[in-house]
Amino acid sequence: MMRDSVQRGRVGALVAAAFALGAMSVAGLPPAAGFVGKLELFRAAEGSATLLALLFLGGALSFVYAFQVYQYDFWRGPRTGPRSSGAQQGVVAALALLVLA
Repeated sequence: MMRDSVQRGRVGALVAAAFALGAMSVAGLPPAAGFVGKLELFRAAEGSATLLALLFLGGALSFVYAFQVYQYDFWRGPRTGPRSSGAQQGVVAALALLVLA
């Protein structure tokens, strides 16, 4: 019984970490892949203060929104749903690594 709860905690941690990496990518934070795209957008908008402000505001709002979803899903207590299969866990881990690459 104790071993099963420890494994569930690890699975929850894997999904939480993958979600956090995806949220970082959407917000354009390093080391996620979305950072490169946001950096290029900032470089392209270098001459326009209004466009730079809008890009920054969009990134900040994306981060706030994603963090609220993360907080609601992963900080409200232990997960009670069924455990993911090994194939599902592998897909989540592979996608998280792809975001970092």
